[in-house]
Amino acid sequence: MKKEIGSEFWTGCSPLGTHGCEWPHTQDWLVRETLSGRVALEFIVEKLSLEGVFSVYMPSYCCHTMIEPFLKHDVKVSFYDVVPTTSGLKRQFDPNHGCDVVFLFDYFGFVDAVTFAIAKEQHAKGKLVIYDATHAIYSLINCDDCDYVFGSYRKWMDVNCGFVAVKGNADIDFGADWHQYNAYTEMRTRMFDLKARYMNDEVVDKQQFLAWINEAEEMLEQDYHHTLPDQRSLDVLRQTDYSFLVQSRRHNASILMKGIADLKDERVRCLVGKMGTYDTPLFVPIYVQAEHRDELRHYLIKHNIYCPVHWPLCYLHHISNAANEVYQGELSLLCDQRYDHFDMYRIVETIKEYLEK
Repeated sequence: MKKEIGSEFWTGCSPLGTHGCEWPHTQDWLVRETLSGRVALEFIVEKLSLEGVFSVYMPSYCCHTMIEPFLKHDVKVSFYDVVPTTSGLKRQFDPNHGCDVVFLFDYFGFVDAVTFAIAKEQHAKGKLVIYDATHAIYSLINCDDCDYVFGSYRKWMDVNCGFVAVKGNADIDFGADWHQYNAYTEMRTRMFDLKARYMNDEVVDKQQFLAWINEAEEMLEQDYHHTLPDQRSLDVLRQTDYSFLVQSRRHNASILMKGIADLKDERVRCLVGKMGTYDTPLFVPIYVQAEHRDELRHYLIKHNIYCPVHWPLCYLHHISNAANEVYQGELSLLCDQRYDHFDMYRIVETIKEYLEK
């Protein structure tokens, strides 16, 4: 087995179990699967725009795929700052923002109680609340005061699947034009299979599955309207061992968080506070002084550790200098179910080696 850490998932990298990994908080919610989280969000925005929604208040720290569906449907986007502090990410939320919709998000699976206090307060004011559960699908969340929840499973395992959930008896009518995107899902399946062979030390051209990753993402960028997941993804989602996924991520994250804290180096710190009892981390985000972040990332790559950055800043982000700070320093450490404690110690030791150079 290759000793690479990170990048895309591959076929069979999540163990099978009897309790599947669908969004577990389904009581009182009507849930439907989509091809991705962005497809789910677009469905919500389409619905709201037809109901006369014209503006949304959303976090400055977000992916362009969260912004684009609103702009596509002529919904004005205003941002509230999310800034890094020594005790974690903090929102600078104006309760009197004046927008029709509030968009809330918990980062990396570390749930902030303030999130749902805001939802409750805003809901009481008559605002519609959308919660993006992508990073917190397997954490304990309280969506009682949210109107819509959506998310993406693609970040958690080898699937092409997201979901949308509507509260109460509201209908989710996808309509006759919803369809499977076979060209995209077939390419992704080939990529999953080829990477599995590569990770099992077969003679495989790594550049081939890397090219398929990029080509598939370009396809999704250009055409994602009203698309459904493939059956293979639904099968993987429903057969993946939920307990193993949660336990392994929590165990791995605890090692990384302690390891980073023990470095006692002002250039690197955890970007989140402590892990809550019911948190299931997607990644362990660290904050690296801006002048060192890219250099550290490249050092990790040289040692076959591929850590993503969340997220690239783009032209859709119209945010303050303070909000821009997190984009310059964030680096996401892998803690998922593909890896064990030895891999986590290896990540920490490689960061330590960089700092001691």
